[in-house]
Amino acid sequence: MRVNSVKIRGPLEKNLWVRPKNYERFFSKDVPEGIAERRDYAGELLGNFAGEAFRRPVDQATRARLATLAESIYSQPGKTFESGVAQAMVAVLASPRFLFREEEVEPLPSGQNHPLVDEYALASRLSYFLWSSMPDDELFRLAGQNRLRENLSAQVKRMLSDWRSQGLMRNFAGQWLEARDIETVTIEARAVLARETKLNPAVEKMRARLRELRGKDDAAWTAAEKKEFETIRAEVVRASNRGLTELTDEMRRAMRQETEKVFEHVIRQNLDLAELIDGRWTFLNERLAKHYGIQGVQGDEMRLVTLPPENPRGGILTQGTILAVTSNPTRTSPVKRGVFILDNILGMPPSPPPPDIPPLEEAGGRKEGSPIELA
Repeated sequence: MRVNSVKIRGPLEKNLWVRPKNYERFFSKDVPEGIAERRDYAGELLGNFAGEAFRRPVDQATRARLATLAESIYSQPGKTFESGVAQAMVAVLASPRFLFREEEVEPLPSGQNHPLVDEYALASRLSYFLWSSMPDDELFRLAGQNRLRENLSAQVKRMLSDWRSQGLMRNFAGQWLEARDIETVTIEARAVLARETKLNPAVEKMRARLRELRGKDDAAWTAAEKKEFETIRAEVVRASNRGLTELTDEMRRAMRQETEKVFEHVIRQNLDLAELIDGRWTFLNERLAKHYGIQGVQGDEMRLVTLPPENPRGGILTQGTILAVTSNPTRTSPVKRGVFILDNILGMPPSPPPPDIPPLEEAGGRKEGSPIELA
């Protein structure tokens, strides 16, 4: 926190301090004149701040140390009370107790092998898992009364209904299902299409004719050959681009939102987890629906769509995010997809490969699936 005060020189050379607009947000009352009162006020401010930063109440010794640190600053000539408190806050934010989530445990009951984390640690676990943020006042209050564990189910429901639970939907799905990687994954759409497209004899014949014309000196082309070259080149380009879908930023965003919203729907509606694998529904907007070949979806808004019976999609494994992040830039990868299923879905990661085994070489030559020659 940084609070700036403005010093004004008046006619009598007195120092006047103009409070910034947000002063009351950090300092609840006027700074006391007495030394002891100032020290107590600093301890109050810093104790409350450290309690939130450390995610648990701090003891009197910690309050006293912080108040002493603040006093060592604001007691210097030309320094203000606010600058001393701010410096002590810097020390709080540099503490491992803020940077790391330290967990304390409950006393170990007789006959129990492992202790439970204490209620403040439980509050932090809940808040960072469900909200990706620190506990709120309600969690702190229940933890302080040692009643959070007995109200755990009610608090989970409350937290899932709060807007902050979007942190779970976005971050958990983004990490577990690697949905966030779709925003940076490299896919060479033309090369992928070339590998998965059967050769068209008519198009190959046109390419051969283009190569033949290029082999001649274009200065010697007849008017008919020039016209033929332009016509064939345009037709080959159209054939090469047919079915080509570039992963634009909008398409990548729609794919990520599809995965996040499917995960969110299963959680919020308390559906069977198997719906993630074989659910006959998904979330689409017009752009993504068109990419999937699904009709009847219009607009940019993502909405719940029941998949047609003949559509091969269904479940996260057929979504664009999963298919893209488990592919190589120029081709699909059954190995990567198999590893993804074993590791992320089944929780059975494969063993590492034996040492000194070189990577598989790329197959050479183009039969079906070699790079498309552009005109």
